[in-house]
Amino acid sequence: MSERERNSTPLYELELTPDDPRLETPHEVEIPDGLKRENTSPEQRAPYSPGKILEQVYLEPLGLTQQQLADTIGVSRRLINEVVNEKRSVTPRTALKLARALHTSPMFWINLQNRFELWKLNQDKELRAELNKVESVV
Repeated sequence: MSERERNSTPLYELELTPDDPRLETPHEVEIPDGLKRENTSPEQRAPYSPGKILEQVYLEPLGLTQQQLADTIGVSRRLINEVVNEKRSVTPRTALKLARALHTSPMFWINLQNRFELWKLNQDKELRAELNKVESVV
């Protein structure tokens, strides 16, 4: 099978065996150089979006296209593309499918999404001013 054929074939047709290294999920995921951040505290930087993680930690290292992943998990390429480009959130339904295909947990994807969205909301000055007016009830 040529490289082009392999790149356009869904995972379920790639004849993967259980010991195929493309299916291994290491305990420690190697962070690509483009994702490494130096000299900033966690409070100073935005968390990575689920789309960035999907693209740089899973799709690129596995040599998968967005279309292959979409075909494998039964969603549109547009959905995958919009998640990768931060135009769509990872829903619980999509998280379940990604988890199954990529040997992660659904909560991994949900937590990435929630952390990213909370950070974005926390950057909203109007919302912060509104939150400052909220009084504790306990």
